[in-house]
Amino acid sequence: MWQWWVSELPEGFRQLQKILLKRPGGDREMVDILALVLMHDEAAVLTAVELALEAGIPSKQTILNLRIGVQCGKGAGYLLSDG
Repeated sequence: MWQWWVSELPEGFRQLQKILLKRPGGDREMVDILALVLMHDEAAVLTAVELALEAGIPSKQTILNLRIGVQCGKGAGYLLSDG
């Protein structure tokens, strides 16, 4: 079956998938997030996923913003801080 690759996803991606698949359109959002690995380093995308999960705001937009922030040298904290 084609779903063999799901069991090989890193834990952060699997946690995110469980959350997103409960939302309308979450399947598409998950595909978009996985597609980021084609344009960015997998470890960097996974780090953004893990940060979004830790912050309690797991969404494609959050992950994109975290990834861009890290890429621009601002670090991830600027998005998650109160200041």
